[in-house]
Amino acid sequence: MPSSLLLLVLALPLAFSSPADLPGITINRASLRVENDFYVMDGEMRYNFGDEALKALSNGVPLVFMTEGEIRLERKYLWDITLAKARRNLRLQRNALTGQYLVVNLDTGIQQSFRTLEEAALALGQVERLPVIETHALYPPARYRAGIRVRLDIESLPPPLRLVAYLSPHWRRLSSPWREWEVHP
Repeated sequence: MPSSLLLLVLALPLAFSSPADLPGITINRASLRVENDFYVMDGEMRYNFGDEALKALSNGVPLVFMTEGEIRLERKYLWDITLAKARRNLRLQRNALTGQYLVVNLDTGIQQSFRTLEEAALALGQVERLPVIETHALYPPARYRAGIRVRLDIESLPPPLRLVAYLSPHWRRLSSPWREWEVHP
């Protein structure tokens, strides 16, 4: 099959999907604040899993989402320097016996159980107090930028599904773009 025909076949489902049907993660709100001498990030994300991810969940495949935050020093004539990075890893899975959804914070081990996928998605989308950097590390008049994003950890998928996830636009869309803003220390 010629490569252009293969691309057309892979893109065909997208052509007949409305934007509301397409999977994706949207960052609705993000902020940085000081708490106990640390800059911490808060955020609110909206998840639209799409049919392929929902099918995987219903067949017992857990999905791991990484929330990444960072602070960068802006420089006028050279590239920016990343001063700090923070990450939160959450696993979403469906219990086949009870039908409930479980959200597990892989960093702390804390688990939450939800009756519906919508409730679980709301919990996934709440980022509170993600510690990024100590306040004394940032000082005026330097300029800083904060950023946050969420993405599916494709490497955490079972090996047979990884290749499909890397090639499928539906799986790759389970990632948000960076949301950035200026930081004033």
